[in-house]
Amino acid sequence: MHDLFSRNELERVGTRMDELYSESALARTLFPIPIHKRSELIIKQLLHMKKMAVKTQVGRGLNFVFPIIERSQSVFIETEEMFAGPDQRIRDVITRLESYGHVVKVIRGGQVPIIKIDNICYEAHPHAAYTRVPIHGVRLQPKRPAAVV
Repeated sequence: MHDLFSRNELERVGTRMDELYSESALARTLFPIPIHKRSELIIKQLLHMKKMAVKTQVGRGLNFVFPIIERSQSVFIETEEMFAGPDQRIRDVITRLESYGHVVKVIRGGQVPIIKIDNICYEAHPHAAYTRVPIHGVRLQPKRPAAVV
């Protein structure tokens, strides 16, 4: 679900699925959800522990290397040029985001710039996704407001 919806949309989708499940017999047939309270509580605690671990410096570094650990916390944006310098890379990202109607402002430049997208600050780490052909881009990770200078 994280691949298809943003965090805000996931909340709405979850709420709507719960409503459908309680109101419709067809939905109960399509979404057979066995509820085991003990297992749900254990899973919820594990997810909470994972989220708290990712908030530490070591966890953030580990999450950067293995973004699958906490996918909801990072976004990969492909850039137009392979091996682009930091200035060209951030210009490509800003152009792409603005073309989708987002308001983007660079707060700090450099190798790992901090950009503000729709009033949320992100660190823009250079990253490459390796498939058949390497895809170069930027991995956006949320930055806590207290750490923004």
